[in-house]
Amino acid sequence: MKINKSVQQQAFYDYKVAWLNAGDEISDALFTYKKAKEKQLSRASQISALEKSVEFTEALLEYSSTTNYTDVLTTKNSLLAAQLDGVSYKQQEL
Repeated sequence: MKINKSVQQQAFYDYKVAWLNAGDEISDALFTYKKAKEKQLSRASQISALEKSVEFTEALLEYSSTTNYTDVLTTKNSLLAAQLDGVSYKQQEL
């Protein structure tokens, strides 16, 4: 009788542990998903800002003598790097 009760109690504890582990896994997955979405939004905002920066730098090159083509290339390089990071991150998601 004691052995049956002990086995039943062990099974109950194993069941509780399985539920707790499942809860932890779900919590971790939701946290990871939330952080990925935040990163994606941040990257989209960064790319948008860099696109505007390229436009402004090109306009400065056209209408101002203080900007040279190296500034335009540097700005375009920053935009390309951000876009490549975005593609790389999307590829890792898949």
